[in-house]
Amino acid sequence: MKYKRLIITLSCVLGAVLLCTILCFTLFRLHGVSLNFKNQTTLFNTQQSQNQIISSAEINYGVPIFALNKSNIKQNLESKNPYLKVINIETAFPNKLIIHCAQREETFVIKSREDRFYVCDEELKVLKVYDSYTTSQENAVVVSGISVLNNAATIGDFLVLYEGQEVINNISNAFASCNKTIADFKAMFKSVELIYENNFYAGKITPTLKFVTYDNFLIEVQNANGYLATKVNLMLSIVPYKAEYYSTHKLVIDIDPNNIQTIKTILEVI
Repeated sequence: MKYKRLIITLSCVLGAVLLCTILCFTLFRLHGVSLNFKNQTTLFNTQQSQNQIISSAEINYGVPIFALNKSNIKQNLESKNPYLKVINIETAFPNKLIIHCAQREETFVIKSREDRFYVCDEELKVLKVYDSYTTSQENAVVVSGISVLNNAATIGDFLVLYEGQEVINNISNAFASCNKTIADFKAMFKSVELIYENNFYAGKITPTLKFVTYDNFLIEVQNANGYLATKVNLMLSIVPYKAEYYSTHKLVIDIDPNNIQTIKTILEVI
């Protein structure tokens, strides 16, 4: 009787293992992969282009869906498709993957002091590299005054800056907080220069961002690592209503860190 119970127990265990194995390689084996874009895409808007993206991931369709290495899939996708940003990879049981992604937008053109032009998105991922560059209201905004540490960076790499990395990364976030898109940013400004100078309120050397509009209106945002979103909001509220100052004046914006209500705005003749 004792051995009979043991045999029954082992048979149940082996049966369960066998059933799980069969399910893993039938029901749970990867059957389909789809892309879900979170923004409007102009590069990947055809089925053929999306199929090419999925193929570039080199996904093993012969393994159970929960055994897939999502990190490797993401790395393959982003390294082989520079304009693709993978947000996350969703497991849709029993046998599908949904890749939530977005098309990276050309946001900044980082002009290095070695006179190379790196076209980057807001995360400073390199999308293109040029020896010369002409800006327009549809193209990315030229950012100068930058030293690039990895000056041998190529398409698909992320730029590492000697200084100002956080300031540059925060520009798009500041505009987004003011309900402005990357397209709005590119349409308004043709260039941004990053310099470091002595700041009155901070009492130390801080970064200043010099924004130049297509009407050649210069806006200096001083102490750009403090209250940047507030300063950008002020800048956007003033610039559209000061057309008479274009080409002849500049706007200086700063905020007293000890009293956020104190805002310095000076229109000076250039």
